[in-house]
Amino acid sequence: MASDWHTADGQRSLQVGKEAEARLFILLKEIDPDAQWISQDPERFFDGHDMIFRGKRVEVKSNAGTGLAGKAYDTVCVEVTTKAGRPVGWSTGKSDVVVFIDRSKSWAYIYRSSALREWIANRRVFNRHGADCVIMPWICAEAGFIAQAALPPAA
Repeated sequence: MASDWHTADGQRSLQVGKEAEARLFILLKEIDPDAQWISQDPERFFDGHDMIFRGKRVEVKSNAGTGLAGKAYDTVCVEVTTKAGRPVGWSTGKSDVVVFIDRSKSWAYIYRSSALREWIANRRVFNRHGADCVIMPWICAEAGFIAQAALPPAA
């Protein structure tokens, strides 16, 4: 997404993602005081994961969870490559866990990255707003679903 940062859409996307990550980090820090928010460090932004929790590399993906009319989605759009054509971190093995955040319901859905990569490999990819994506139910055992958690309220 590096080349997307210079657009208004890219800046908005970064800000929305950062807000969702902040809420998730509050939750993780309550469970593990040693949790780290890696993507906050400009030197480590491109590590391919956003946080470290209990020794696991965690990548966070934020989704609106609703359409323009406000209707909730029962699926998540899983980004495989960015608008800039780069593979996302979880798809390259740079994270152990990927967390999909449904901002409309304030829920986090946790997946094993390796199982998600295997599941995605057998799915139809489509282009959504310039990024390659796959549709997946929010909870999908075949894709490596581990758990879900409610996020703390926004500050």
